[in-house]
Amino acid sequence: MAKTQIEPTQTVTVGPRKPIDWKSLIKKAEITHWRRIAVAIKFREWCMAGKPAKLDAAEAMVKARGLGDVIEAKLEEITDADERALLAEGVKDEGKCEFHRRELPGLWLPTNNIKAGLKENWGVLGLRKKETGSRGALAEGVFVCAQRSDSIGRNWELEGMGGLDWIYLGPAVPPPKIYTGVAHTTDRMGKPCSSIKRHEYVEKVTVRFEIKMARAIEAKLSSEGLARTMNHFAEHGLGACRSGGYGKFDIVEMEDID
Repeated sequence: MAKTQIEPTQTVTVGPRKPIDWKSLIKKAEITHWRRIAVAIKFREWCMAGKPAKLDAAEAMVKARGLGDVIEAKLEEITDADERALLAEGVKDEGKCEFHRRELPGLWLPTNNIKAGLKENWGVLGLRKKETGSRGALAEGVFVCAQRSDSIGRNWELEGMGGLDWIYLGPAVPPPKIYTGVAHTTDRMGKPCSSIKRHEYVEKVTVRFEIKMARAIEAKLSSEGLARTMNHFAEHGLGACRSGGYGKFDIVEMEDID
């Protein structure tokens, strides 16, 4: 009986790589791993701030629950004594909502607000079920960052200041305008109550950002679905008080970056 000769297995030795080798590999991954889409949007009217200036837990909880449609009115405009008394009895000042300030001058919008909007509007259109695997792909494989060179000419990537996670909205001096409105709702007992809402806002600003999509999950997120999502996102709005019709924008530009 002939004996079967077993060929020796091939061994691969992985040695330590030098820092310059890793730099080259990371650069290659940055180029080949991502599909990058440049987007520019312009707000039609107001972009409303949603970060509480005073981080009180009770106020934050009230804001998170939502208080219905915002009615632009002032208490002094109500002349009926009984109506004023009823309104004043349950009124709550939620405090002011403002834009983010950083160590750098200006007003800032975190890019995760835009990613949250993409996820929300993708779900609203029913694309989670229509495009199999898109829910996880959108959550784990798509990211939003500021464009490498922003509207004030700073190159955050080169300066290493973490600016890619922030979008510049405009100067903080002079202070932005403040919208004051009254929201009406009911408490747990069904008793009418009202709430004063104050928000900083900026008008008709253009903001630019990038959508970074891992090429490995491109098949799970169609370009048509992304275009439909952005189209719906524009009407749904970005920022606070969207239920009141604020934060709507137009898509000025959307193109793939080679």
